[in-house]
Amino acid sequence: MIEELSVQLASAWDSTSWVEIIAAVLAVVYLLLAIKQRQSCWAAAFVSSCLYVWVLFGARLYMESALNAFYAAMAVYGYWQWTRSKGGKRDGETSERAGVVHRNALFFDTSDGRSTFKYQGTA
Repeated sequence: MIEELSVQLASAWDSTSWVEIIAAVLAVVYLLLAIKQRQSCWAAAFVSSCLYVWVLFGARLYMESALNAFYAAMAVYGYWQWTRSKGGKRDGETSERAGVVHRNALFFDTSDGRSTFKYQGTA
């Protein structure tokens, strides 16, 4: 069973284009930069989404392609919002609140007899 999985993974790797690999790497770069609250995360998100639009459109996955076009537009909007607000850091800046840990959680609560999702955030 493990051998079959390794053969399938190797086959999938061989059939993956370089454009798709670059898009996936840029998506991970976006995630890492967003975690570090860097403004350049939006550029990585935009380029990754545009590459996925190209790959998915070529594979005739039109709605997936449209979804990634929406993601690219949201990356432009995110960059625009970031430059207008003081919420994130520009590349090279340090946070004034260094050492502060934010604990945010979305959890499922049934304590009051109803099943609801609740959000709890602290700084």
